[in-house]
Amino acid sequence: MIELNFTLGILIVNFLLLMFILNRKLFKPMLEHLEKRDEAIKGSLKSAQEMEDKGEKKLAEHKTKLQEEKRNVIVQQNLLRDETIERQKEVLKKAKLSSEMKFSEVKSEINQQVEALRKDFSKLAGALASEILAGIIAKRHKFD
Repeated sequence: MIELNFTLGILIVNFLLLMFILNRKLFKPMLEHLEKRDEAIKGSLKSAQEMEDKGEKKLAEHKTKLQEEKRNVIVQQNLLRDETIERQKEVLKKAKLSSEMKFSEVKSEINQQVEALRKDFSKLAGALASEILAGIIAKRHKFD
């Protein structure tokens, strides 16, 4: 059987003394170190999460700004297109008016030339008729 003697007491005291020394010199510092490490890891994770949240927020802001800029560009393009169309209409209107004025001038000039030619032809026709009539009368007088 188990003998209870003095060595057992020394072993128990030794064990308790060793546990006390190990607890003080090894276990407590090791636990403190592990707790600090856990806190550092948790802090790093929290910091990383905050950075990720900030990054997502910035990305969302940039997307919003980009969409707004796209809308602005489309509005600008539409305004420029409308402006260009209006300018084209004005240029076409001016060209049409100019061509109508030119056409009127040319038509008026042609009408004046036609009138002048009619007067000339009228004079020529009168003179020609007089000559023909004189010729006919002369021939009749010859035959009579």
